[in-house]
Amino acid sequence: MDILQSTVQNIDDPRHKLWFMRVAGMIYGFAVGDALGLQCDKMTNEAIKYRHPSGVKSFHPKREYVKNGIRNGDWTDETDQLIVAMDTMINTGWRFCKYTFATLLAQWGEHGFKEFGDTVGQSITGYLYRLISTEGFKNDPHGIAAGFNNPSIRATNEAMTRVPILSVSKKWMPTVIDSVLCTNSDPRCITTAIVYGNLLHGILMPSFDIVQDDDEYLREMINTIAARYIDDVHQIEYERYMRIYFVEPENVLKYLGLDSDEMENTFVTLGVILYAFRACRERVMLEDQYDDIYTDIVLNVINHGGDTDGNAAHAGSIVAAILGYKFVPPKWIEHLLYNSWLAAKFITFLSAC
Repeated sequence: MDILQSTVQNIDDPRHKLWFMRVAGMIYGFAVGDALGLQCDKMTNEAIKYRHPSGVKSFHPKREYVKNGIRNGDWTDETDQLIVAMDTMINTGWRFCKYTFATLLAQWGEHGFKEFGDTVGQSITGYLYRLISTEGFKNDPHGIAAGFNNPSIRATNEAMTRVPILSVSKKWMPTVIDSVLCTNSDPRCITTAIVYGNLLHGILMPSFDIVQDDDEYLREMINTIAARYIDDVHQIEYERYMRIYFVEPENVLKYLGLDSDEMENTFVTLGVILYAFRACRERVMLEDQYDDIYTDIVLNVINHGGDTDGNAAHAGSIVAAILGYKFVPPKWIEHLLYNSWLAAKFITFLSAC
């Protein structure tokens, strides 16, 4: 029995136990999806089909396999940044501080995690490295990030990686916004992060019932948030991606163009998140057994190519938050190189609240 399963056995309150398993599922669903998706990162759908005629089914069979300098079973910058957000909340007693976050993010970008033998932030993007290396970032992250904003190009998805951790907070919305502004001041990034946070925060509530959250509710929630933050310049782009609600569910990932040049667009990432939520809801409504839901949805996302580590992380986070930790395949959790370390970090994170 792992440390999380043994911990939950000591929780008497059933509502607290449900919350614990959903938060644990959200974090492990993210990390497993990230590590699993790494093997196909930035590959096209056709390239994946050529290399895996039957589709990706699990982790690469060779334990010594390395992709982009990252070992099989390790996660990427996606989970690393989630951990930076976790450390921020631990160090501040769950009161997000942009200066603490900026300092920890810069330290990670420059050195990675020493306990993993890193010498630099794992697969850090060029944009993020330039940002954290700019003089004054630690003292004024919002101001420095605003100087990097370019509304004429695509809005990238860096800020989405921290949302799962920050959505746990009771004051999740200002916390999420504060975090986004540290790296991406674009209104598209703010909008997508708030939608993601709102979805996850609701899922983590003991009263959450996925069957009740139909497409009409989701559209209304998203449009309300977008009306506040999306400006006229980006309205057409927003509407184009939100047309996924009028696309047959099985065609949503193809419509999003996961392996196109827009693969790291924050709207694409949100589209994957909404796909995962809707696909999970449909399966829960139709099936009595949930054992294969996480596996099927995450692998479907990966086999469409593109930003497979990030997309699988976010899809996995949503699905495992809904279903709970026990529905993330144990064999995949055990395959993580730093599974025990992550479990201990998670317990420390919850203890800090």
